[in-house]
This record gives sequence, structure tokens and C-alpha cells, in this order.
Amino acid sequence: MSTVSWDAEVPTGARMLFRSRSGDEVVEETHYFDSKGKEVTERRYNKLIKSFRGPIEIAISPGAGWSAWSEDYLEPNTPFRSPSPRRFIQIEAEFLSDVADAAATLGDITVEYTRPLAGTAVGEVVPAQTEPGVRRSFSYFVHPTFDRQNLGFDRVLVESTIPMEFGELAIDGQLVDGVEHELVEGGFRLHLPATIDAADLLEIQFDATVFQRTRFHTTLEFDGTGQQLRQAVDPGDAIADLGDDSDFVSLPIKATLFANLTVSSGVFTPNGDGLHDDVTFSFDALRLTSARPILALVYDLQGRQVRRLEQRGVAGHYDLSWDGLDEQGNLSPPGLYLLRVEVVGDAVTGSATRVVGLAY
Repeated sequence: MSTVSWDAEVPTGARMLFRSRSGDEVVEETHYFDSKGKEVTERRYNKLIKSFRGPIEIAISPGAGWSAWSEDYLEPNTPFRSPSPRRFIQIEAEFLSDVADAAATLGDITVEYTRPLAGTAVGEVVPAQTEPGVRRSFSYFVHPTFDRQNLGFDRVLVESTIPMEFGELAIDGQLVDGVEHELVEGGFRLHLPATIDAADLLEIQFDATVFQRTRFHTTLEFDGTGQQLRQAVDPGDAIADLGDDSDFVSLPIKATLFANLTVSSGVFTPNGDGLHDDVTFSFDALRLTSARPILALVYDLQGRQVRRLEQRGVAGHYDLSWDGLDEQGNLSPPGLYLLRVEVVGDAVTGSATRVVGLAY
């Protein structure tokens, strides 16, 4: 599958959303009805005389191994967003309206398809577990299979929700020199020196810092036909006895919500000379899949709150700075202060306390 398009009339105040899923197996269920429309068993149906028999309907539903519903298709001619190639696909159209008399009209849906780039393509990332907030190298292994009908591919797109830096590419164990790569939104794209239509294993090495369970998604691409063709790589056993057949990297099972807390200086001097005028608290927030409160609370030694610094965000690296001012904008007196960092999760709050000195 290459693209999904549709012909529709959508007036102001109305919207249409499309999504897809795909799989290789379907389940057929046969339903029997009598002449009054009541559903009966097959045995009962066969005992009825013909004039008392109603229709027989066959309901088809997804079987095992179907993908979840894709992200919404917002514009026609959007690349197919579900795993492909598959034997079956299902497309859902949702009609929405913010105005009572505004209704969208759907004419047709068009799904374009071509010969697949590879017969199958499975991938997995290694290592499958890492320490949070630590930059390290990963390898994404892709195992494609080909037959004479497959087109092959000449580009590979690697995407994730965190920044990545491409390292090197090996094909069947041999390093490929001079691989061109470009940064794209959410990842990078490799331009291969030749069309790949017979390789057994690709190893894509890259560096990244993981703050929560993170997926690395890979897509094969080919533009030798004059149009960009794409085929998603499915998670699976790309290399035997290595990894866990997944394109996710997980964190160790711990309850902590932050790590790697550092303070820029034990003492800072907010006197306006441009040197050590503030103190910065740097840390990594972990395991936050939706925006949550991230706090730095400053207290004096009597326990009174002097300043509250707050952001909202997901897992990632954060820097919160205190300039020595209190909540009213007044410069705090010299002395020792307690800094408490809090990361507020759904069910647990992570915190740590440090001492900083203010002098001028």
C-alpha cells in the first residue's frame, strides 16, 4: 500500500477523519435469520421450510495479528500508515460537525498500491534496555526478504520521539562508506549508494539519550519509479539470539521519576556583574508520557518557601534557574537555601533536595 486518498465535500463547520488498520487473517461468522428477521441457529434454519427462511449473512471481522488503528489521515494522498504489505486492510471514516446543519459528504476512497519493496521486513533495536538520561549507542537491525516481484529500496527512514545522531551503516556485516544522511523531523534518512534488493541484514548505528520507554520506527523507501514508495519495517526477530524482537527501548524497573540532578554552583552571587548571577538546577525527568508538573522549590532554613519555579513537560532534560529573587521580585538575603526538585507523575512524585548558598 502506498497512499490513501478520498473525494469528499466538507463544508465549513464539518470535518472528516480517516484511519486504517491491517492484518493477514479474518474471521468469518455466518448468521442465519428466519423470515421475520429473527436470528436462529444453523440447525434451526435448516429445519425451516423455504418460505420461513430469511437471509444468510456472513460477517467478517479482523483475526489475530491485526495492527492497532493508525493515526488520523488528515489530507488526501497521505502515505499509508498501517503495516504493509498485508492481505487485508480496513479504513474507518469518521464524520464530525460543529454546526447542526453542516454535514460532510464522502464520494469515494482510493487506496493506491504497488509491488512491495520487500517480501517481508522485520527489525529490532539493540540494546532493548538502557539507563535513563545516559547517552549511548544503539543498533537497529533490519532483516528484509526478497523475491523477483519486489522492487528493493534505496533509502531508509529512522524515526523516534527523541533526538538521534546517525553513526554508521553495515550491510551484511560490511561497513558502507560515505553514506549520505539527512536530518528530518523526528529522525534521519539514509540515502543508500545503490538499490538494496538482495541483502540479508542491515545494521544502523546511532546515538541517543532515552528518558522513557521509547520506540524507534523504521521505514524502507524507494523513488526509482518516479514516486516515493514506502514500506514500514515490522518489529520482529531480525537477528537471532540478540535483543527481544522489539523496536522499543525500555528502562529498568524503578519507581524514580528523575535522574542526573546537578547544581551549577554551590554558591552564586546575584550582584549583576554577569558572573554566577544565578544558579541552575539540571536534571532528567523520566517516564512522563504526558505533560506533568516539574518543579524547583526554594526554601530558607526556617522552612519558608521563597520561590517556586515550575514547568510542565514530558520526559526529557530540564534546566531550571533561580536568580535569587523571591516571589515578590525582591532580592533574597545572603545565606543558605534548600532547593527541592519535584517531578509529579500520575501515581508517584519524585523529589530530591540540595543546599545552595547566596552571597553578595
